[in-house]
Amino acid sequence: MISIKGVIAFVGSILIYGQACLAAEGVASMRSVHSYTATVERVETAAREKGFQVFGRLDHAAAAASVGQTMPPSTVLVIGNPRIGTERFIRYPTLAIDLPLKILVWQDATGTVSVTYNTASHMLSVAQRHGLQSSDQAKEQAVRTEALMATIAETATR
Repeated sequence: MISIKGVIAFVGSILIYGQACLAAEGVASMRSVHSYTATVERVETAAREKGFQVFGRLDHAAAAASVGQTMPPSTVLVIGNPRIGTERFIRYPTLAIDLPLKILVWQDATGTVSVTYNTASHMLSVAQRHGLQSSDQAKEQAVRTEALMATIAETATR
């Protein structure tokens, strides 16, 4: 069983040692030491190893190219676990507009590759907008999910 204190210590250590940086409110990012393509593959592998199914890839750069525009590489990986998500979608149907989870792999104009994911606070606000109560259990689940996302990102970026 994962304790909240352990998860908070883990996420805190990542922040302290500079592996994660807040790019915007509600998201966390980690810089990758790998190429963009390798990082995308590593995120998929790490997600599967943590029990997630990869439902799809949304390639924003390819979409931009299809309309004659260019942008640095940017792919959203859509991941989830139907054993966990299905019950929530049945109980809160509108939650499906915000889930499954997503992880963004992107490259900036300087060539730096990063992995970005939603934080627990964002996940809680999303859940609340669909009618889920902000209980201790919901908070623990959001913290555990963020820790999993951080582990996936760290595994992929190292």
